[in-house]
Amino acid sequence: PLDIIFVNAGKEIVKIHKYAAPHSIDSYPSEKEALYVVEVVGGFTDRYNIQEGDRISFVMTNSAS
Repeated sequence: PLDIIFVNAGKEIVKIHKYAAPHSIDSYPSEKEALYVVEVVGGFTDRYNIQEGDRISFVMTNSAS
C-alpha cells in the first residue's frame, strides 16, 4: 500500500490518503488545489507523524541531462 500526499504550490500538504492500494482503479482526489503528488510506502505518514497542514521540502532536478 501507499500513502498519497497532495502538496500545493506553497509546498503545504493539503491532503493525505493513507494505505491506498497500488494499481487500483479507485480515485483519490485532493479536494483542495494541489500541484504535486508524493507517493510513499503505506504507513510512512503515521510513522513520521506527517499531517495535513505540514510543509514539505524537496528539490526538483532535470534528469534528462
